[in-house]
Amino acid sequence: MGTAVSCDIKPYKAQRVGPVTRNGYLNFLRDFKTQHVGLSPKEMVRKGAKAWNALDCKEKDRYRRMGPPSNCKTLAKCKPKRRKTPTK
Repeated sequence: MGTAVSCDIKPYKAQRVGPVTRNGYLNFLRDFKTQHVGLSPKEMVRKGAKAWNALDCKEKDRYRRMGPPSNCKTLAKCKPKRRKTPTK
């Protein structure tokens, strides 16, 4: 009927690394992505979650403290701006 067509499977490029956040798991994934280049995004999250669960509390706290403090003024820049209502 048909012949099997072989597809060249290209390895995944390095994934974009996001900014440091107040979420410890996302900060951990930042480091995990740089160490494990070539995994698909799905596999990256799957293996990263297993590695995160294997960490002890001290190691997790290191990633949790990476983010800005909660009273940081830069967080105010992320709030949505109010829209000006037209005056009649």
